Amino acid sequence: MRQKITNSFKKITSLWILALVLVAFLPYSQAYAQTKVLTRGNPNLPYMSLTFDDGGSEENVKSVLETLDKYEVHASFFFLGGFIEQNPELMKVIADKGHDVGNHSYSHPYFTKVSYNKIISELSSSANAFKKATGYDMKPYVRPPYGAKNNTVLNAISDAGYTHTVLWNVDTNDWKNKSSDEIASHVLKNSGNGNIVLMHTIPNSNSAKALPKIIEGLQSSGYKLVSISELLEASPYIAPKLGVDEISEVEFLNNLLYTKTGSFLSTAEEIKKSAIEWGLIEGTSNISFSKAYTKEEMIAMIKKLYPLKSDIDKKFANVEFKKSNLEQIIKLLKE
Repeated sequence: MRQKITNSFKKITSLWILALVLVAFLPYSQAYAQTKVLTRGNPNLPYMSLTFDDGGSEENVKSVLETLDKYEVHASFFFLGGFIEQNPELMKVIADKGHDVGNHSYSHPYFTKVSYNKIISELSSSANAFKKATGYDMKPYVRPPYGAKNNTVLNAISDAGYTHTVLWNVDTNDWKNKSSDEIASHVLKNSGNGNIVLMHTIPNSNSAKALPKIIEGLQSSGYKLVSISELLEASPYIAPKLGVDEISEVEFLNNLLYTKTGSFLSTAEEIKKSAIEWGLIEGTSNISFSKAYTKEEMIAMIKKLYPLKSDIDKKFANVEFKKSNLEQIIKLLKE
């Protein structure tokens, strides 16, 4: 009897180990989204982007539009689906003027506190409302409510077809009943190349009143104010889209680090930090979802992580570094 229990335990343990191994061999692209998280544009060009969240007040939105028209500036709006449904004509005006309108969900939940399916539903409902109002597609930009994101959120955004998750690096905190002078002063003090400014058009926000002073101050300092689309187009550093079987820098490093640590990391920042700690990249390096290392660069990193293995070149001489070969690559490293 004891022997049967022991054998059953061994069998269950073996199945668990097999399941863990199979999960480990999954390409990292399945574990982390391909949407690009944008917090700032090109730091070498004097462009800034003004963005407005939620909607909330039709009066504030119209005031912002009038100011943008006056100064001939394009901006980016991230409206909630409920506000879009209530103001279809206004949405059409905004879209026809050439401003960006990105997805900010339908009802503003914390995406990190709801399920993958709920995120998809929120994005779909908002996008459908905008399509019905304007005839335009809402893609490719999403701004998750509160800027809250994790692996599940980014995967859902990516699976919904949005290529960019747009955050910010200048927060006016205008929802805290700040005066228009306080808001304008904060933006001007925190101006900088590529900066993305977060404002709101909700009823208690004074950003609409602060906008003329913000625009005049930034323009007099030499900044060109552009939409998110124009901010991205202005950057000479945007890499071409990866092929379907290419391994991005982020996913290669995550898979490589997994072979050493036994676990995957959840964010690009965590991966970068760990890669620096292990000596794989320099502290000033950036890693991207839209670029891939050359085979020579990847093999060089493998050698750094496994300095005692003298057969790396021989092992990988005929191996193609593709997503479809990640299982083989990991297996060879574990031998």
